[in-house]
Amino acid sequence: WKLSRGDVGNAVMPKETAKKPLAEFLVAGGIAGMVARTCVAPIERVKILYQIQRGTPQNVSYLTMVPRLLREEGVLSLWKGNTAAVI
Repeated sequence: WKLSRGDVGNAVMPKETAKKPLAEFLVAGGIAGMVARTCVAPIERVKILYQIQRGTPQNVSYLTMVPRLLREEGVLSLWKGNTAAVI
């Protein structure tokens, strides 16, 4: 890929990539976003619960919150609300 003043388009996107339909890129980006949000969902869920319980008089930390959440609500509770965020 050589850059020249008149040929910037080829330097940005190879010809094979330029021939693919736009819908394919949009679907791939959407799937990548869904996978990323699903991977980060447990961290976000614990963060939100921590922010809510931080105002209570109890001394709450991340290390005590995660085992309690798993014990009381189960493993799938870490992804609670993820469906709405993904859609």
